[in-house]
Amino acid sequence: MNEPPLNLLNTAIRYLREGWNTQAFSLLSAVEENASPAAAFALALCYLRADDFSAAAARLEQALRLARALPAARPNAAENTSTYTKLFKGQLEDEFYLTPMDTDFCTLFPREAERTILLALIHTYRKQGMDEKARQLSSGLSGAIFEQYKKRLFDKDGQEHAG
Repeated sequence: MNEPPLNLLNTAIRYLREGWNTQAFSLLSAVEENASPAAAFALALCYLRADDFSAAAARLEQALRLARALPAARPNAAENTSTYTKLFKGQLEDEFYLTPMDTDFCTLFPREAERTILLALIHTYRKQGMDEKARQLSSGLSGAIFEQYKKRLFDKDGQEHAG
């Protein structure tokens, strides 16, 4: 294959969005391990879709480390608007965090990329029955947008809520 790595990664992400999971996995497996948070995240989604939660968690932890190493986010005035809040809540309900990120998303929105990876990791820990780890990670989600999410995350007995 003579494609440059970025084109290869973009193709793999497109395939993953289109449901070509096997082909996306093949391409992503050839991408350098620390290429980008988007690459590690996309590979983690492949593992999630194959119910390999342990491998998914490892890749999500790697993606989170890579995302946290990105330059700080520029101020986003839109975050303080009711429209942004409504849109984000809708994305959260739709489990947007299980959708691959474009390669430039992490650069344009590093804070949102980190939160997306964090939400996917919480989801993965819950799938593994690692409720305490999921609860600990959820404490890192701050702001009004996440209050309802965190309340639904577990009921009073520590059991997972639907969603």
